[in-house]
Amino acid sequence: YLPEPGLLEYSPSIAKGYAQELIFARMFIENFEHPERLKEDEDKDNSIPEVINEPCADNITIKKGKTLTVESTVSGELTVERGGVLKLAGISQGKIFVADGGRLELSGTSTGNINNKGTTIANGMIAGTLYNHGRLEIYGMVSGRVTNYAWGKCIVDKAATITGKGKI
Repeated sequence: YLPEPGLLEYSPSIAKGYAQELIFARMFIENFEHPERLKEDEDKDNSIPEVINEPCADNITIKKGKTLTVESTVSGELTVERGGVLKLAGISQGKIFVADGGRLELSGTSTGNINNKGTTIANGMIAGTLYNHGRLEIYGMVSGRVTNYAWGKCIVDKAATITGKGKI
């Protein structure tokens, strides 16, 4: 509802606010008239496969309730959100971020940095820097730096090897 022109002088910010409200109203009406468009957008989020067998360069986000197994090389960033599980049996060349409540099971090789706020079980090799804010279990080899913050819990097996500098 806009008053008649000439009754009030509008500042640019008020006019911008009216324009945004009209845009949101138009989007709402289009989604209400065509609900299949919303379903198409939801299906795009679930397009992550369960297993990656071929080299991949994309950035991948594992959402809640999803499990992704990587059996080949991934050069993009991997993000594990709360409730997601990443089983890395291949090679990761990019950064890995494990959010609070996420889980990373590493039996392959990671050459990028790992920022862990959830749970990480490392049976393989980590060549990058590992920052731990959550729970970390090391049973394999870490040739990079390991930094365990005060609120993180770190378990290192007797057979594990850590060759880089670190604060555990």
